[in-house]
This record gives sequence, C-alpha cells and structure tokens, in this order.
Amino acid sequence: MGILESLWNIRQNLHMITSNKTRLSRTSIFLAYLKLILKSFLFVLILRIKLTKENLFGFKVRFFRYPALIMMFDEIFIKKEYYFNSEKKNPFVIDCGANIGLATLFFKKLYPQSRIIAFEADVKAFELLKQNVENNRLKNVELHNKALYNKEGKIKFYYDPKNPSSLAMSTEKKRMDKAAAVVSSTTLSSHINEEVDFLKMDIEGAEGIVIEEMSSKNKLRLIKEMVIEYHHHIDKKKDNLSKILGILEKNNFGYHISSTPNGITQKAKFQDILIYAYHKNRSQVSYSALKGWV
Repeated sequence: MGILESLWNIRQNLHMITSNKTRLSRTSIFLAYLKLILKSFLFVLILRIKLTKENLFGFKVRFFRYPALIMMFDEIFIKKEYYFNSEKKNPFVIDCGANIGLATLFFKKLYPQSRIIAFEADVKAFELLKQNVENNRLKNVELHNKALYNKEGKIKFYYDPKNPSSLAMSTEKKRMDKAAAVVSSTTLSSHINEEVDFLKMDIEGAEGIVIEEMSSKNKLRLIKEMVIEYHHHIDKKKDNLSKILGILEKNNFGYHISSTPNGITQKAKFQDILIYAYHKNRSQVSYSALKGWV
C-alpha cells in the first residue's frame, strides 16, 4: 500500500469512527487508532523496531506483526464487522477462526459478561490467543486449538512459516500454498447445544463445508445472527456462492452481502465477501423449542 493510499485509508477510517454510533465509545476507538497509526509510522516504518505487544482499551495484546494488528483493528473495531446488539448481558458467542483473539477481545469489550467459544487451528496463533485470554483474565472463554471441518479427526492445515498468524492460513491448499501441518479437526455442530446469539466465521475457505455440516445436523436453527466471511474464487474454476446462500434460505435466514467492488469486471477474481445472516424467527427460537432437533 502506497503513502497516498494509506493516508486516504486513514482519512476514511477517522470519518467512520466519528460517524458511527454504537455501544462502544467513539473517543476511545479514535485514540486507540491514532496511537496505532503514530506508533506504526514512528517505530515500525522509521525506526524499524519490531513491536509485539500493545495495550488496547485496557487489554494487553500480544501479536506477531504490527501491520497485521492494525488491519485486524480496522476490520473489527472501526468497520465493526462483528458488531451486534443483544438484550442479554451475557450473550453466547462463537468465534470461528479466532487467530490471536482480537475479535474475542472485541466481544468482551462489547459484552464483558459474554460467554465465548473460540476456535483456532494454527499452533502459533493459538498460543497468542491463549496468552491474550489468560493475560487479561477473561472469564467464560473456552478455547479449542482445532480446525473446523465436517469431520472429527486429523486434517492438513496450510500456513506461511515466514508470516506467523497470517490471515490467509487455511485447510485449502489453494488459499495458502506454503507449508503444511497436520492438525486436529472438529465439527462446529458438536459444540452447539443451545441458542447462539452471535456466530463469527472466518475460516479461509472451509466456511461452506462447515455451514453445510451444521445444516445437516439441524444446528443452524440455533443461530440467531452470524457474519460469515466467504472466500470467493479460491478455486477460480468454482462458483459456489449460491450454495451457501441456498442453505441459509432453506434454514429461514435473511442476509445482507458486502464486498469491495474493485476490479468487478475481472474474470475469476478472488473476493472476500461478508455475509451477515439473521434468523427470521430468532425472537421465537429457543433451545427448549428445538431440543427435538438437537
């Protein structure tokens, strides 16, 4: 990213911070973002100092690379891709593809009493996720160092040894064709036995398989709201977006779709597509009503 593009992105983010009204303080987000940007320019770009620790909103955060931290902060705290409203003080949240845990911290900032289950397949990212949960003494957070898939067992997981906790790590070789490790896999449906207030899913290509497995076990009906990051054209020959949308429609979900339109006329171009899905009868959905399906 060039200097002019970076400055434009900063301007856009500052405008977004000042204009969005949520449960989170705009002032605290503005000051945190300003600190990240200034430290990035001074310490990372100019002085070439490697930073691996930061304090955000009172949370002690460990990470591998400062630019990656800013990127995640941008998506999670500024764009608020995983923001949701709940009448409960302790909503049940599932974080699929937790990486180092910044979204987990966001959910705890949003709802301090929330109950969270977080999944992360990569060993190194999981270690920082665990540290970020333990160092901040977060309660009611359950961690699993496993890849989400449609079966329990072992599976190949692809990662970049030179870029720990890369946001492109995947069970799909075409998404991350660097190095491979064998990791434990689990089904998301086996961890859902009650109503889920919010589900965040960013698992780099396995989202379709996981959603399909959940649907086959009738567990999608227990999800009130979710944001799925769909990775379109990992395989440039496959167009499967309609499949996942069809599953959502079959399970009585409404949805909104968002994606960056850059290069829209380019054939077989990779896209990150955000799908916000909400159960149309979520106010009536309850575990007691659905226990016959579980």
